[in-house]
Amino acid sequence: KKFFDELGIKESDRKDIITQILVRYEKGGKINAEDLESDLCVIYEYCSSLPFNQKENEFNRIKERFAVVYLIDDKTYYGPIKDVYDTNLYPEYFKNNTDIKTFNYDFYKEVFNKYGKDNVLNLLYQLGLNETPFVREERFNDIAKLSEKQTREVIDDNKRPHDYEIIDYRM
Repeated sequence: KKFFDELGIKESDRKDIITQILVRYEKGGKINAEDLESDLCVIYEYCSSLPFNQKENEFNRIKERFAVVYLIDDKTYYGPIKDVYDTNLYPEYFKNNTDIKTFNYDFYKEVFNKYGKDNVLNLLYQLGLNETPFVREERFNDIAKLSEKQTREVIDDNKRPHDYEIIDYRM
């Protein structure tokens, strides 16, 4: 609120500024690094100043369009926050998974310093940053997908391959 007050911006104008920021992300155009960082500052200030009864609607509106900077194989990109994971929570789990979009902490260092890392991360989680990966259950009974040990178990149990169901979990 203080940030907006210093700029002389009224409450109704704040919502318009957020809308303008979100429209840029929605169009998928080029956004420079300074804008990505300053947009998060503006969104943080805006969300922090919202009355409780308006937060859910505004958070949902921002969630749909807001983008953050992420890494894939040490290359920097930006995209929808809902597709990005905070891999610092479970580093070993994400260690060898190179197709996961990992939140770029280094890029937002200044924002963390200004508002506090925990405060900013809490907001980002509310806006859709993923804390844990989505894991889907996959069931199959194709003997070709079974390991040697599993194939021996099928034979030892006198089961036909189509009677044997394997449950696997994948991201």
